[in-house]
Amino acid sequence: MIMVDKKKKIGSKHEKNNIDALKYPYAFPSDRLHEYELVGGLSLAEAKEVISKVEGPIVEIGGPTDDGYFYLDGVSLKSKPIITNKVSFQTFPIDQDIAAQLDQQIDVFFDGRDMPYMDDSLGIVMMSYITRADDAKLFPEGREPTQEEIDLTNQCFDKADQEVQDFLEDNITSEDIKESYILKIYEEVMRVLRPGGLFITNSNKSELRALEKIGFKVISLSTDDEGHDSFEYVAQKPQNYKYQN
Repeated sequence: MIMVDKKKKIGSKHEKNNIDALKYPYAFPSDRLHEYELVGGLSLAEAKEVISKVEGPIVEIGGPTDDGYFYLDGVSLKSKPIITNKVSFQTFPIDQDIAAQLDQQIDVFFDGRDMPYMDDSLGIVMMSYITRADDAKLFPEGREPTQEEIDLTNQCFDKADQEVQDFLEDNITSEDIKESYILKIYEEVMRVLRPGGLFITNSNKSELRALEKIGFKVISLSTDDEGHDSFEYVAQKPQNYKYQN
């Protein structure tokens, strides 16, 4: 999780509430389940069954997510999730006790655009509420940003959004992407997942289309957004996909 620009409150006072090591350590809030609408693909029960049967290492990018995942609610996984992040939560302007609690859940630090895993090696990758652009360099000191920094960050977001559109319209290739943190991570996830492996994440509509263009197949799609521009979903790397570097 880098600097968040979606509807995520970092550092809420959720306790680690799944003691079962094969479940995600934070349960999805039961009072939010009714807010979600399945809008495509498998039902929630069917998607959970597919997730529960996936073999291979399970890795979270940008974790932990302290309000859990809609698609992981109550799901026992085949292995303990490996929680990763690029930075410590203590670099954010949040309560430092909460930051320390979140940091304790991180197993390893690395950039999600360059994961230390072999091609076709992971069973599941999950990622929640990652920033659209790599703005960690703008807010490294765990403090509230200045207006100048906010303006600069918004410019990065605008450039990242434009890159997504240009990618969708074939105006640029993935090699031309400079600002879109999301697209770079999508390509890296495609590299490290096994054929048939799952990517559990969320995004807006344009990012979802870009994910599909990269080669993922969305097998279950849900939203809690009345405007249907924000989605949570389970995507799958095709069984016959051959990664080419």
